[in-house]
Amino acid sequence: REHPIIANALLLLELARPRIYHADAEAILRSPLIAGASAERNARARADLELRKKRDLDVTLRDLESVSAGCPRLAALWPAVRRLLATMPKQAEVPVWSKFIADLLKAANWPGDVELTAPEQQAVEQWNQALSSLAALGLVSGRLTFDSTVAHLRRLLSTAGVEHGDWSSPVQILDSRDAPGLQFDRMVVVGLGDETWPPSMDISPLVPLCLQREIGRAHV
Repeated sequence: REHPIIANALLLLELARPRIYHADAEAILRSPLIAGASAERNARARADLELRKKRDLDVTLRDLESVSAGCPRLAALWPAVRRLLATMPKQAEVPVWSKFIADLLKAANWPGDVELTAPEQQAVEQWNQALSSLAALGLVSGRLTFDSTVAHLRRLLSTAGVEHGDWSSPVQILDSRDAPGLQFDRMVVVGLGDETWPPSMDISPLVPLCLQREIGRAHV
């Protein structure tokens, strides 16, 4: 089951669609994780009521702007969201989509201005890690639509925190510091860059790797 903060982040991605399902639009107006939610609680409840009066199956961002005119802090977010959506491509490489999603949540001021609990902070970190993992998929995937990218993101989030197995597992997900001395039939390396590779390693050529690993020296 998704953490409420992650579910709310996924909900806000609906802003990228030309038309937003009515129930999702109402949930966005009532979201406690958009800045000013507490101070404008009553005004946003009235905005939600105005939206309900439209009785449409789906609404547009302009509809949200219209009904939230009486919510200054919420209304102040929509121009930034609209400017970002104007740059939204039909298809793009996954790293582009990853940045777009992060920018969209930033424009919506997620996760708001409330003080987060430790579990909520962990959920935000889980979300950020999933976006980083999503960007890394650009090495093995082509151009995707927004919907396909969100589907990938949901799968990453669904597996976050799952144990990756022990050393006998056929599939290993390792940090570079855990890999020296290991042999693989096949491997995929992600996240390489001038600032991240090669990592600083302190391995003695005079001591067997198995012994260095046993005593925990240099993360090998």
